[in-house]
Amino acid sequence: MSLNIDIDEGSTKPVRFDAKKGFLIGGEGNEMKINVDIICSSSTVKAEKAVTLNMDFSAVANITMRDLTVYPIISSVAISNVVKKFDTVPMYYHDYTNILSLLVQNAVTDVNIKYESGMDVSSYLPKEANYFKNITVSPFVNNQWIYAGFDVVQDLEKIVMIE
Repeated sequence: MSLNIDIDEGSTKPVRFDAKKGFLIGGEGNEMKINVDIICSSSTVKAEKAVTLNMDFSAVANITMRDLTVYPIISSVAISNVVKKFDTVPMYYHDYTNILSLLVQNAVTDVNIKYESGMDVSSYLPKEANYFKNITVSPFVNNQWIYAGFDVVQDLEKIVMIE
């Protein structure tokens, strides 16, 4: 099983920055509608779309970075107005809004616990980690803007110029 998640074309300003709350995704008059395709496989069928659900999604997150450590804290997430748009397997009535809300809230709790001390991304950028120091990325400076800044270490003896 796999998922394809797409933002509906009707979504306006799905991501905003707020100096008090952080990243605002959907919500507050800027609903973000997403389509979720559930793709299933079996011994006789390979990667067939089984169902498409459309829903409103919103979240508030504090995602900051300091010295190549990302601190993701998701303070709220909401799913509402889930509608089945397509199914190849009969999907009888269920409260999909409640079911998906519980799944997403549990996943968010797991992410918040797992990355409580941050997520070090320097191993993905080993060369850059040596040159950029005091990196800060934060949505908590000005509304509708994300602040980013860093110091560059200049060690001219180690830099090789290629001509």
